Amino acid sequence: MINAPGDYGQDWPALVAQARHDILAKVNRLLGADLAPLIEVEDVLTPPLIELRTSSYRGALYGAASNSRFAAFLRHPIFRAR
Repeated sequence: MINAPGDYGQDWPALVAQARHDILAKVNRLLGADLAPLIEVEDVLTPPLIELRTSSYRGALYGAASNSRFAAFLRHPIFRAR
């Protein structure tokens, strides 16, 4: 499993194909064997499909991205006040 950003209109078929190629190349290099012909079942969940199945915002597994300069101040606290 690899992490993916939320859906902002990316070309998911192209990204999935590139990720699959890169992942198989790395696994093949590390194991010294070509695993592609041995794959019998494969399931790919892209953010649009995750959003469709779970109603999560833009298909994000962990909620909306927090990349703004004030994101740290908007997070929920990890402790209780009392």
